[in-house]
Amino acid sequence: MVFKKRKGRKKKISSTTPFLVQLFKDYIKDWKDYQGFVVCTPKKMLGYTRLLISSRTVGFFDRIWIVSGVLEYAGKESMGSFEAELYRKLKPLECNIVRRGFIRKTWYFKTSPYLEKIKSLIPEFEISNRLADRLNNSTEVMGLIRSVKPDKFSISLLSLPIEYQPFARDEDAAVKGMVEFYKSPESITWVVTLEGMFNRWIGIEKKGHEVMDLMRRVCKIILEETEFIRKNLTTS
Repeated sequence: MVFKKRKGRKKKISSTTPFLVQLFKDYIKDWKDYQGFVVCTPKKMLGYTRLLISSRTVGFFDRIWIVSGVLEYAGKESMGSFEAELYRKLKPLECNIVRRGFIRKTWYFKTSPYLEKIKSLIPEFEISNRLADRLNNSTEVMGLIRSVKPDKFSISLLSLPIEYQPFARDEDAAVKGMVEFYKSPESITWVVTLEGMFNRWIGIEKKGHEVMDLMRRVCKIILEETEFIRKNLTTS
């Protein structure tokens, strides 16, 4: 997906606003519809450039909501050789939440399975547990994960050239596109995505605040790690 400026009239939050935008109203300045997404301008406290909200139906009645925080660190116009190398140092940090257990569920972050596929095509690619370890060691982040209980939670860099995006659901094509992007990155854009159910039951307002607090804390850690690697790259 290409994250670019969206055309369309921005809207304020009202009674006709989509459910999840109303739920996150304390964290959103305005919103607009765009090709099946709700594109939101978040308040500064969240740290993201924008939020994207979409959903899909599961079974007959259930709905899975997908919330993505987009953090544009370096745009296409800012990409030089230094930024390209920074992207290549950051890419190995990508990670997902993993859930284990049926009765007593446990959650932890683990490096993205896509990274092993990239390494098979780029031998010098070194996978890093640094970001996953930092998140796993955060009492606040893991406490929110256990409370929110997301179905999926992933942290990745925007890594598909535009010509590969129509084939993103094909795993082999997606990996090939990531390899091409790795060799010649066009931007540094972090995407933090949470998937889960948000039903209108008692306590949903609390869950909404917890989701946004989780997204905010993860964004802060990502920025800290990005700046740390940037500084080390500068002095190396």
